[in-house]
Amino acid sequence: MMLLKLTMLTSFVLVGLFYVSNVIGFALTTLIMITLLTMSYSIRYWREGGGIELAYWGLVYSAFGLVLLGIALLQSHAGCMFLIGDCYQPRLPSWLSNFKLLYNLKLLVVNSVAVTAIILNLRRTKR
Repeated sequence: MMLLKLTMLTSFVLVGLFYVSNVIGFALTTLIMITLLTMSYSIRYWREGGGIELAYWGLVYSAFGLVLLGIALLQSHAGCMFLIGDCYQPRLPSWLSNFKLLYNLKLLVVNSVAVTAIILNLRRTKR
């Protein structure tokens, strides 16, 4: 039953984050999620003692940053004006637009799981 509740919570958060990400952008949404995640783990670690979960989140977000850097390098070498935005250069690989869409969807899922972790951390510290 708890797994069903977590799945429903994550799916509702996913829809909300999709809307928020379209309004304020994926970068700002991710920055907000990282800040809130760090604060929730700080509160949890302060009450319960240290842990390593926040380091795993740092690795996940670092990997997303490296992939974003790779996309920016590909677009800059193709002669695009913008490092991350849309680019219609003939030298750009055709699969890159699909990859950027998949990247945004995966980042959206990671951010929604992060919100679920934030909620669970806050519920855990209330006890």
